[in-house]
Amino acid sequence: MGNDKPGYFSGLLTGLIFGGVAALLLAPKKGQELRDDLKDNVEKVKERASTVGTSVGVAAIDVKDHGAELLNAAKEHGTALKDEAVHHLEDVKSTVVNAASGVKNEVAEAAHDAKAAVVGVKEDAQDKIDGAKDGAKDAIDSAADGAKDAVEEV
Repeated sequence: MGNDKPGYFSGLLTGLIFGGVAALLLAPKKGQELRDDLKDNVEKVKERASTVGTSVGVAAIDVKDHGAELLNAAKEHGTALKDEAVHHLEDVKSTVVNAASGVKNEVAEAAHDAKAAVVGVKEDAQDKIDGAKDGAKDAIDSAADGAKDAVEEV
């Protein structure tokens, strides 16, 4: 059984008082001596009770003050952790924004390069189509001239 219960000290004090009174009453002494001993013992018990009460009060104040210090330290530590987390979050956010900006720029550059390549391919295709048209026209003209010459010979 632990001694941390509230009634422990009051039970202890009551036991001391009754034990002291019983010891004095059962001791073989004269009336005046017994009264003087009772008076002395009552004074001792009062002093002990006062000392214990003062000690308990001081200990309670110490516990309260220590608890307040621990609470403040925990609050400060919590605030420091929160500030550190906010700082890391801002770093991550900045890194993500920078990476997204870099990707955006790379995509824009790739789109520009693709557009330029498409324009180049289109121009090359148009040049080939125009060349093929010219070649076909020349071949048709040459065949027509050859046919005309063959008709004239006949």
